[in-house]
Amino acid sequence: MGTPYISFLAGGLRFLIPMEYVVVIEPAGKAFDEEMPVYDFGRVCGLGRCMSESSYMVVVQADAHRLGLIVNLVEKVRMINEEEVLSPDGPAFWERNEYLSGVLHMEGMQPPLAYLLDMPRLWKKLERLEPDYSNN
Repeated sequence: MGTPYISFLAGGLRFLIPMEYVVVIEPAGKAFDEEMPVYDFGRVCGLGRCMSESSYMVVVQADAHRLGLIVNLVEKVRMINEEEVLSPDGPAFWERNEYLSGVLHMEGMQPPLAYLLDMPRLWKKLERLEPDYSNN
C-alpha cells in the first residue's frame, strides 16, 4: 500500500513530505491562534521565494517543533512505496541539501522528479536560519 506523502511544488521542483508530520494546509498569510516560525521553503532551498497571493502554508510538527512552510502549490496525497525511492547519491544531494532523503521518478509529471524530505534533518537546517516571519 505504501506510505502517504503530501506532494507540493516550490521553486519549480516537486517535493514530498511524510503525511505523519503534516498538521494542516492553509492559504499562506492566514492567521493562527498560536505563534510559530514560518519559513519560505523556496528561500530555504535556494530556489527563490515562494510567497505570493496564491501560496500555501504547510504546518508541520514533530515532537515539540511546530512551524509553517510556505510553498507555491500543494498537489495531493500520494502513496509511495519504499522500493520506488532512489538513493540520495550524486550532486543533487550535496551537504547543503542534507534534508533530502531520496528521489522518486514520477512518470508523466512535470517536473518528472520528486524529492523526499527527511524532516529531522530539515528541522536541523531550519534551526540555523532565521524564519521569514512569525505567524500569530
